[in-house]
Amino acid sequence: MPLTRENESDYWREPQPKCPHCDHVCRVSDNEWWDLYDTNEGSHEVSCPHCEKDFTVNVTCEFSFSTDRQPKPTPVSEGADSNG
Repeated sequence: MPLTRENESDYWREPQPKCPHCDHVCRVSDNEWWDLYDTNEGSHEVSCPHCEKDFTVNVTCEFSFSTDRQPKPTPVSEGADSNG
């Protein structure tokens, strides 16, 4: 169903852009819309490959970070030459 006031939350924070005119999921890779990734956030004008109507894609990014367990450092022996 095309975008309406009742279903607008179905178009928020989707993994791929969805056309508000025909409800077609427009895969970034299929349409070579790589410029959507050029900025962390912002708006981009695109044309739906299915119905050929223009629409605006709003990009938002969410960052997350992980840290792996780190190896314990090897102790340096006393009196060892640190130059090798």
